[in-house]
Amino acid sequence: MNRLLSALKSTPGLLRGGATSAPPSDAPPAPPFPPMDLKLLHSCIASPRENYTVAHAVMHPGMETLPHFHTQHAKTLTFVRGRALSVSVAPNATSRDPAEMVAYELRAAGDKIAVPAGTLHTFKLAENASDDNGAEVEAGCELELRFDPGAPDLERLVVIVQRLKVEDTSGETLSAVVSETAAKAKVKVDLETMHLVPLGVYVRLGDISNVGDLAKVIAGLNKKRGALVRGVAEELVARYATDGQVEKAVVLAASGA
Repeated sequence: MNRLLSALKSTPGLLRGGATSAPPSDAPPAPPFPPMDLKLLHSCIASPRENYTVAHAVMHPGMETLPHFHTQHAKTLTFVRGRALSVSVAPNATSRDPAEMVAYELRAAGDKIAVPAGTLHTFKLAENASDDNGAEVEAGCELELRFDPGAPDLERLVVIVQRLKVEDTSGETLSAVVSETAAKAKVKVDLETMHLVPLGVYVRLGDISNVGDLAKVIAGLNKKRGALVRGVAEELVARYATDGQVEKAVVLAASGA
């Protein structure tokens, strides 16, 4: 197994915690999209005069995003309810060393922290707690993520992830999209490609830049399979996240569905 896949196995996605282990070589890989539950609350696609994006997120115990930054969008994290969330942010937009990040805690409804565009950050929720009798108590947290200016590709990504979590729990549909797109482009699809391309789609649509080993993985993927990543992203958008489907997702979220 080459360096790219080895690096990916050490960082299987952009979110640690709740992730499935690597599948056997004879099975289709599970989607490496993060297990965070997402809903789109406000869309600049649906409301172009209001140029911002808001997503509602549910994090489960033990989840932790890998250090990353968004080059085009500022992010504001607002705590809604649940267990206290730890957020670490770099002191400036030039720092790329996770050791320089400063930790903050969001614990009360309305607590928020703004992360300027280009600024390295991460957030995490502790593992399950125990009650006075030593019994495990699961406690997640809910938060809102706002992006300024609006992020249409990220909105499409949220809708794609929502749809695939419901309709493609086995990963077979996503694997088929990768295989079909590769066949059209006459690109060989091996286990490494099946793992890496969906991750590349997530990073591409999410305006996500990473540091360390994962950054090297993504750079290698874009050099070797950048056209395939773009093709798979376009196909997923066409299937799951057209303008009309994004607008419908906002309506459904507003109704509580």
